[in-house]
Amino acid sequence: MAKQLVRDYVFTPGAAGAGTVIVPCRYELDKLLLITNVTDNVILYNFGDAASAGTTAVFTKGTIASFPTVDTLHSGYTTITLAVNTSSMSASDTLQIFAEPQVDYGQTIRPWQFGTDAIERMRVSTPESMIDADFEYGLQPTKWAGYGTIKGYPSTYDEPGVDLTVNTITTDYTSSSTSNSLITINFVDSDHDLSVGDVVNVSGLNAGTAGFSRADGSFIIDTVTDSQTIKYFARGIVGSSGGQTLKTEETIGRRGGVYANASIPVASAASNGADPSIITLTFTNPHGLIPGCPIHAIVGSGTNKEEATGPFVVKSTPSLTTLTYTARAGAAVGSPASVTLYAVSNATILHRPSDGGVILSTKTPTYAAAVVRQSKRFFRYQSGKGFLWSSGTLFAPNYDLQSVTAAGTGVGQAITVKTDDIDHGLQVGAGISLDGITTSGYEDDYAVASIVDDYTFTVAAKSTLGDTTAVLAQQSKVYVKSWIGSAVRAGMFDDQNGIFFEFDGNQMFCVKRSSTDNITGTISATQNSAALTGTNTRFSEQVRAGDRIVIRGMTHFVTQVVSNTSMFITPDYRGITQAGVRAQRVTEIRIPQSKWNMDKADGQGSSGYHWDFNKMQMIGIEYSWYGAGFIHFMVRGDDGRWLYIHRIKNNNINDEAYMRSGNLPVRYSIENDSPVTFLTNTIDSSATSIPAANLQEFDDTGMLMIDNELISYTGRSTDSAGNFTGCTRNATLSQYLQGTSNNLTAGGAIGHSSNTGIIEISNTCSPTLSHWGSALVMDGGFDFDRGYIFNYSNSHNTSGDKIGSTPITSFMIRLAPSVSNSSVGRLGAKELLNRSQLLLQQCAVGMSRGSSTSGEVVVQGIINPRNFSDATWKSLNAVDEGGQPSFAQVAEKDDITWSSGSYALPGERIFAFVVNASRADALVTDLDLTGLKELSGAPLGGDYKYPDGPDVLAINAFTKSGDVKGTIQLRWGEAQA
Repeated sequence: MAKQLVRDYVFTPGAAGAGTVIVPCRYELDKLLLITNVTDNVILYNFGDAASAGTTAVFTKGTIASFPTVDTLHSGYTTITLAVNTSSMSASDTLQIFAEPQVDYGQTIRPWQFGTDAIERMRVSTPESMIDADFEYGLQPTKWAGYGTIKGYPSTYDEPGVDLTVNTITTDYTSSSTSNSLITINFVDSDHDLSVGDVVNVSGLNAGTAGFSRADGSFIIDTVTDSQTIKYFARGIVGSSGGQTLKTEETIGRRGGVYANASIPVASAASNGADPSIITLTFTNPHGLIPGCPIHAIVGSGTNKEEATGPFVVKSTPSLTTLTYTARAGAAVGSPASVTLYAVSNATILHRPSDGGVILSTKTPTYAAAVVRQSKRFFRYQSGKGFLWSSGTLFAPNYDLQSVTAAGTGVGQAITVKTDDIDHGLQVGAGISLDGITTSGYEDDYAVASIVDDYTFTVAAKSTLGDTTAVLAQQSKVYVKSWIGSAVRAGMFDDQNGIFFEFDGNQMFCVKRSSTDNITGTISATQNSAALTGTNTRFSEQVRAGDRIVIRGMTHFVTQVVSNTSMFITPDYRGITQAGVRAQRVTEIRIPQSKWNMDKADGQGSSGYHWDFNKMQMIGIEYSWYGAGFIHFMVRGDDGRWLYIHRIKNNNINDEAYMRSGNLPVRYSIENDSPVTFLTNTIDSSATSIPAANLQEFDDTGMLMIDNELISYTGRSTDSAGNFTGCTRNATLSQYLQGTSNNLTAGGAIGHSSNTGIIEISNTCSPTLSHWGSALVMDGGFDFDRGYIFNYSNSHNTSGDKIGSTPITSFMIRLAPSVSNSSVGRLGAKELLNRSQLLLQQCAVGMSRGSSTSGEVVVQGIINPRNFSDATWKSLNAVDEGGQPSFAQVAEKDDITWSSGSYALPGERIFAFVVNASRADALVTDLDLTGLKELSGAPLGGDYKYPDGPDVLAINAFTKSGDVKGTIQLRWGEAQA
């Protein structure tokens, strides 16, 4: 049998019979061949040498400090106690260890690592490309979803379909407000169909205008001047003078919306009556928001209510049920009431036309802010096969430099750095590096000292500078080297399950996420409420503030645990009111780079490869599921081949499936989340040392939130259970937000009970993530199952119901929002969000004889009509519908409510065809729809239309003249993953 070189070991020299070598995996003594100290050129063990008699090899199941993740690849480790005296040697000496494999599989022929797939077969089977996306021309919105959230609250979204062509767009600078510029858009079209409180998305603004990005993104409309003109308040000051234009040839507007039930219910509001006014909002339940959170308030009544309406940030959270924000200056606000409040994401997802990539940013340092770009499709895992995902990804951002100047040439002088057309996203304390500067003294690593504006920051010189004005090379960059408070992720995962790479600004992780841990007992959840009531539950023992839980397929943050049977969540529960519901806790196994078990990619592994996080990498993940398959994490090495860096095995380890499903989307995200731990003892209001269960991933200094108190710390005692030290109670959090520096506060210093959650909310950077292309391959091909052909028909054969020259919507169809046990329902009615796919096959139309026209009938498919309001949906498993076991729902013409008009308006028209009608003959025409992409659900779930619910398809029909009787039938299949 071929020998193998064992590369991982821990050498502890000692006297004869005392020195040891510890290696991963099981090696009996009869499998050991040769151990040589190559540093000293001394043989320590030779299976054929009598001098090695007395050497022992003992296997131990489990882990050890030297190999803390050994059980993810092997069952344990072997301790080899050497018979020879090694006391004069060093633990850092290099050893060469040869052994035979422990298990004899007979004669084996195995190719290089990537020569086998995730099922351990040689890669000879024909692969099937499930997605192969590049983004040369845009974001591919038909395949990809993008959204931002704050503490899980969804806010605004863009409606797919017709663009709004911008005629002019201008800023009033500070004419209306000294804190927020008023932006005016005049559209080319004469009817923008927008109202106050609707959403408009604006992109492609002039990057040469100061603060332009504060007017870029999604905004809630403040004023509708006429049918062509709207106004909204920017997130800060834009421009340098009133009337300044922001328009370029790329400027575009799109209609948007606000997610259903996304508002946070406000019980009451008050103002301090000053100018500017401090507005205090009071809530019935804990609001879950953090100081610094971006919000949009709409004040329904009160004196000068308009000054308190618009985009703001939370200045303080005096209690879990109150918050304050500062209204715009200009007039004192009095008696504010009827307030609608949204936690509004500033996130952006932009195309990079210069290099064909995509760039994501949260554009806020607020804890629990997130931006997500995810494939609309959940890719179906098929047993006996393996998935291979790969992507070109940049985890740590770099930005082009526009200028670099200094106040002086001496050490300690302020260097002012200005980036080009992308917000730097930095906060004080972030680590950066300047590169591509020819003037001496500038190129170095720095900590950010201050923030000037969205594109400008300062650092302190570390060397004598050659000049106060730096000469930039042809390509000059600022690299963001380190930060705290934000995680950049890429892989196959969603909020509840999956596998991904994560860079937290300091180290890279391989992560496995799961939501298979049930919370004991059942809960009762009320629609639009944050309160959960448990029956036979152990909330205080099983979950803590900062944890994430799953309720009816939707993910929520735990805001406060009151008792074993009472807790509060964010966002508010959006499903239908339910009792007797099971909930699950989201858990993660996170393996840092220092503990990877195949190659640490730190330059010290067998490959010698060193991963530079500021450089674009080709990364990959392959996995098999069955509930107990394995996972490989990979990166392209120096020689261009896949380098396997970590393996997670799941067989003979878990009590259940290692994640709920092998069906996963491809996803990229930035999430401002940080480690969560809990108090191991009760503390009083003056404690300056805080005992915690696990400090491993916390930073050495930072800001904590316990209940509603901000606590800063300057040290931690250990990487495991220990204490946060040097704590300042009732601390102030300083952040640069929306163009200004802010001092943010929370509740006063109080005592906190043992087992209370501890969240780190420090943030020194809102990083960007860039990716180029995304490929997913199923090894062994993808078998399209044989299934039912589902169908639905609607006839228009009466004098009062014909197809005429005014379009009608014959019916609508969608995937049901929720499903379990092969039964469907509205959001929250069933255990799971519906992740299956509706595969259109054919639309057939039969025209009856005796029509008043012999001309043409047009039949259209309109997806996600912009004027759709609501519908009464019915399933297809009733007797009247043929008992079809479909996961879809339909709504007929008279069961649909439109916000305007009487039929479906685009939206997007995905097909249209002409049907012939005849006065003499009955005619049937059909259209093959198999070339269309699948209809799918929404990433966050919902009961409306995409992205606030599943894709909704409306079937319209109309004649060129006259009327006709006829029947329209739609046929489809379903991938019921």
